[in-house]
Amino acid sequence: MLDLKTTRYYLDCYGTDTTRWPEAEAGKIALAVYKAELGEDLAQTERLDGALSQHHISPPSDLLARRVISNLPAQDGAPANDTSLGFKFNWRAVAATFAVLGAVGFTALNMSAPAPDDAASAETEVWREAALDLGVDDVFDWVHSEDG
Repeated sequence: MLDLKTTRYYLDCYGTDTTRWPEAEAGKIALAVYKAELGEDLAQTERLDGALSQHHISPPSDLLARRVISNLPAQDGAPANDTSLGFKFNWRAVAATFAVLGAVGFTALNMSAPAPDDAASAETEVWREAALDLGVDDVFDWVHSEDG
């Protein structure tokens, strides 16, 4: 036999028609045994079952069924009847892309720009002094004249 908690659960899920319950015979017995404990819950469920059984709603027309099905979203979120290839032009995305590319290009140009003349001449003097200390100032002058 079913306990009171299970009987309440089945009553909420399947209504008062115990033929719909997973344990039909045990359900009949449980409803008879726990009738006093179920009280208003049983009465409300009987009223709901009665109201639902009185209204016979005709199935929707084929036209309505097709319209509803055609507007259901597909797995990817697009409507099922969407025949486009999925490309939708978005001006904001294009503008953001160009802004990012411009910022990256500007940064790259600034990083690869030659050093100012003051820094270049200071670096050249350091190398010239190093060449003089090593005694290869002729080689330095020859390489420096080839670069410039």
